[in-house]
Amino acid sequence: MGLGVSQEASSEFISELLPLPYVGFDAVYENTKHEAGIFLRVHLQDGASFRMVYYTKANGFTAGAFGTEKLKLLITSQREQIKASAIRSRNISVSVILQNMTQLKGLYKDSRETIIGNCDTILFLGGQERSTLEWVNKRLGKQTFDTKNSSQSRGRNSSSSINYGIQGRDLMTIDEIAQMLDNKCILFIRGMPPFYSEKFKLELHPNYKLLYEANDANYFDSNMGVKHAVEQIAEDVNMRVPDQDREDRKEELILVNVEQLDDIEKRMNALI
Repeated sequence: MGLGVSQEASSEFISELLPLPYVGFDAVYENTKHEAGIFLRVHLQDGASFRMVYYTKANGFTAGAFGTEKLKLLITSQREQIKASAIRSRNISVSVILQNMTQLKGLYKDSRETIIGNCDTILFLGGQERSTLEWVNKRLGKQTFDTKNSSQSRGRNSSSSINYGIQGRDLMTIDEIAQMLDNKCILFIRGMPPFYSEKFKLELHPNYKLLYEANDANYFDSNMGVKHAVEQIAEDVNMRVPDQDREDRKEELILVNVEQLDDIEKRMNALI
C-alpha cells in the first residue's frame, strides 16, 4: 500500500485485494456516487505505483470491485494509525475526550494503542469502568517501601532479631483508583512521574466572568458575525438570486470597479 503502512498490513492488503471479482466501474459507481472516498496509493515492487479510491460505506474500489469485511477493517485501521502519527509529527494539537477506554476500543479496534501512544498528556478524571481502571493502574506503576520486622523469644535462652527489607506494591490499586474523590484527578505527562492533584475550579479563573454561564449577556454564536458579514458582502456585490428572472433584476444591477472587487475579495478571504 502507501507510505506509513506496515509490511504486514501491505501483505494482507494484497492477498485480500487480488482475489476480488471484477464487477466494473459502473456497478461500483451506482453504490458510491454520493459518498466521499479515501485515496489509496499502491506501490509495486518494480517502483511503479497507481492510485485508486476506496469508499468505506459501500466497501468499493474505483478499480471495479467490492472489498471484503477484512479488507475494510484493514484499510480503516491503518488509516487511523497514519492519521494519529501524522498529526503529532506536524505539531497539530488534538484533545480527545472519552468516557472510558472501552469507548476508544469500540471506535478504533486495534488502532487504539497507536492513538494512546501519540498522546503526550493524559488526564484521568475518575470513573468505574474496569478496563479503564486497569489501564490507569498499570500506567501508574509500582512503588517500593522499606520494611522492618522484629522478633523476640523468651525463655532460658531468650533471643531477639530485627530484619530489614524492601517490598513493592501498586502506586494505587484498582480499588483505590475507583474510590478516588470527585475533586481529585490523575495527570500523566510524557517523561514525568504522574501527578495526583485537585481539579481546578472553573469559577476561580479570572476570565470566568466572560463566559455565558456566568452572565447571560455574554452569549455568543460564532455564526452570528459570519452571517452578518456574508449578508453585507452579498449586498455589496449584488449576488444573483437564482429564483429571480434576469429581466426582473436589471434595475438591481450596479457597476463595481476593480478596486471595490479587490476589497471584497480580501474580505471574503478573511472570512474563509
